[in-house]
Order: sequence, then C-alpha cells, then structure tokens
Amino acid sequence: MTANTNTKISKRDEGDLLTIGATITRGLATLRVTGAGGDKRYTMEGPSGVHSLLVIATDLARLNAHWSIFATRPANVPAA
Repeated sequence: MTANTNTKISKRDEGDLLTIGATITRGLATLRVTGAGGDKRYTMEGPSGVHSLLVIATDLARLNAHWSIFATRPANVPAA
C-alpha cells in the first residue's frame, strides 16, 4: 500500500477552508473547519477517527504537520 504524499496544505487552501467552508480530501480523510467564533476548529475525519485543532492556536505549519500524519494513517489510505 502506498500512502498519498500530496498532503501539504497551501496558504490558499487554508484561506479557502476559513472563508468559504471548503473541504480538503486526501484518500479517505477529510479536513474542514467546524464550529464558530473562538471554538472554530480544523476538523480531520476518516476511518481512523476524528482529530481537531483550534484555529486560533494553529498556524499553517502545525496544521500541515497534523494533517500529513492523519491523512497518511493506514486506515485513511484507500487500498490499492
């Protein structure tokens, strides 16, 4: 099984997540923004579970670090 290596989120992707409610999908994992105000979160969901980070406490480097690990967990990568 090969992991999807295209997991990096660009500054534009981050902006789209925050302003237009975009969803990013890699394999079986999805990333979107949930909540409102001070409880707005980057939420990652997939067969491996759910993981979230507070938007106000997460810069792009931290988001990319968490997303790249989450999206490439074996349960979140489709079988070849």
